[in-house]
This record gives sequence, C-alpha cells and structure tokens, in this order.
Amino acid sequence: MATKTTARATRAPKAKAPEAEAKPEAELKEAAEVTKLPDLVDMVVEATGKNRKEARPIIDAFLAAMTAKITAGDDLVLPPLGRLKVIKRNEENGVVTLKLRPQNTDAKSAKKALAEDDE
Repeated sequence: MATKTTARATRAPKAKAPEAEAKPEAELKEAAEVTKLPDLVDMVVEATGKNRKEARPIIDAFLAAMTAKITAGDDLVLPPLGRLKVIKRNEENGVVTLKLRPQNTDAKSAKKALAEDDE
C-alpha cells in the first residue's frame, strides 16, 4: 500500500521579539553591593570621628528601634533617606515587604536657595 505524502510548506522559525533590556533577577542582585553591619559601623566612625566603641551601641539602638517600628507595621519618615512604608506582611514566616520613597533633596535645596535669593 502506497502512502501519500504531502508537501508542507516549511516555515521559518518565528523570531523572538527583542526583550526590553530586562535583566534576570539574579543578575540584578549580583550588581548591587551589600553593606553589612561592620561596614556600616566603619562608615559612621569615619563620618563622625568617633571610635567603634562609641558608635556601635548607637547604631545597634537605632537598628533595634527601626526593627520594632517595622515589625509593628509603622511607616518611617527618615530625612534625608526618605519614607519607608510597610507594603505587605506575611504573618506565617515574618517576611515584611517595604517600599522606600527616597527624599528628593535636590528639589528642596533648589527651592530653599530660590527663597533666600528673593529675600
């Protein structure tokens, strides 16, 4: 018995649309530098001229206060950092999602400078 073969038109494979320069999440995490507590202490020591024994308890108290406020679900307004808002909280595993809206210091300083010039 003879089989009938039909010629199918061969199609070129579809070209994928170029992605909008989207980087995988893993690459974004690698690009960001991680600052750990000892690094933060060193930065504060350098900026203030205090020694590590003086700076460390202050930094620890500040971080403990921030942790208490965040776990309570409170928003924080910390100039010049900006507004830190609790977006989502998972009661099962304690994960908290935060949103940071950076403070735009350039616009405020420009307005202040203009006000001083007009006086």
